[in-house]
Amino acid sequence: MTKLPSDNQREKLEDWLIGQNMKHVRVDDIIVVEIFFTSLSIKLTERYEAMSLDNLISSSGGLIGLWAGMSFLTVFQAIAFLIEYVEMRRKKPTMNMVTDGRTDSVPTIRQIQRLSSDNTAI
Repeated sequence: MTKLPSDNQREKLEDWLIGQNMKHVRVDDIIVVEIFFTSLSIKLTERYEAMSLDNLISSSGGLIGLWAGMSFLTVFQAIAFLIEYVEMRRKKPTMNMVTDGRTDSVPTIRQIQRLSSDNTAI
């Protein structure tokens, strides 16, 4: 078993303790710890920005503009569809059906023949 501090180190350690104003510390209570590094090389890790702040803002703005533009076009397409639908319903000829006292609104063959003969007379 190794005894620390060794006899050579004991005198140096006592002198050092006296110089540090530690006369009350016993030399036998001191532990020596030696630390060794596995290698003396230094691993340097650097971090770089993948994207700068101005690039991030401009990319986000471009994406927002793209999606907002598409939704803006979708709204206009829906409005245009509704306008065309209303115009088509307004221009579509309606059939005046005589129900002949019946409650159903399905036209009879005579009514269809009468409507077709009215259209050819015009």
